[in-house]
Amino acid sequence: MPMKTLEMKMGEVTDSLCNAPSKATFYKVLVDKLAKFYGVSKQMVKYRLTELGDGEANNIQLNKYDFEAFTHKIDNQKAFHEYCTNQQLKQLVDSGLFTYVDDYFVINHDKFRHISPNGTMCLTDLAKGNITKCTIKFENRRVKVADYPNIFSDSLNRNAYDNKPIYEYDKNRDTIEYAKQQAQEFSDTKPFRISNSTTFKDFFAKKCEDCGIITSAEFEERTWLSRDMFSKLKSSDKKVSLETAVCVCAGFDLPSKQSEWLLELAGYVLNDTETQQAYKWILGDRFKGTSLEVRNAFLEQNGFEPLGKKEYVNAFA
Repeated sequence: MPMKTLEMKMGEVTDSLCNAPSKATFYKVLVDKLAKFYGVSKQMVKYRLTELGDGEANNIQLNKYDFEAFTHKIDNQKAFHEYCTNQQLKQLVDSGLFTYVDDYFVINHDKFRHISPNGTMCLTDLAKGNITKCTIKFENRRVKVADYPNIFSDSLNRNAYDNKPIYEYDKNRDTIEYAKQQAQEFSDTKPFRISNSTTFKDFFAKKCEDCGIITSAEFEERTWLSRDMFSKLKSSDKKVSLETAVCVCAGFDLPSKQSEWLLELAGYVLNDTETQQAYKWILGDRFKGTSLEVRNAFLEQNGFEPLGKKEYVNAFA
């Protein structure tokens, strides 16, 4: 497929396809015609189109078993793994520039994500209509399922190979620049601010009031901590354990920024150890509006100890 003649031939074929019903049909016919004309494989045509700078060529599906070269949608398990192992992506999320919602890493702005009537975080209609502009794009790479048991947990029911989304900065320059232009403080920080004199005990009492948690029974049901811990956290100045503080954040379903504040008041800043990265994840927007039981299921699925219950005895550090 000489590059000199390819562009000319593409122009001829493209003119004949001006009334193609869809982009997918257009590319399917284009690739088929060029492959027959040059006597080469469809895969070679796809490769040549990519060389010519046609970005859409990457997503041409030649066979029913082909996978898209790029994706913006990434499931929770793969997203968590990529967040933990890709430092560049982790920095984008930890800095507050992006957040993980509805299976997308979306710009962390009121215009693109909001809390639904049932309390979960979801994409706005504006975001859904501009997925390629406001969400991170990942390159799909074919990998052996057996090499990534944490991602493909149901590997026994899968083929030997599957797609693993990979984040690369160069493929997301425009989206990141757009995110920086849209940057603002988290909307959930506006209603309540903490002062330098605020203690964990003060913040805990305030959140109990905000969440309508009045009795020790309600506290136990939400946090999986013992009932007597309810009064202790309200009255004691002792330092609580990290697990107890995370239980409170998750059980009270605090917004991610307020969870950070409460943890800081308890004397903790989550680090990059595996367990604490998992804590960051379950306190993020992906789990907004979910119970501690749902968050514990995710922890256990990934080999971490569930929160609550066991903390009845060792709630204080």
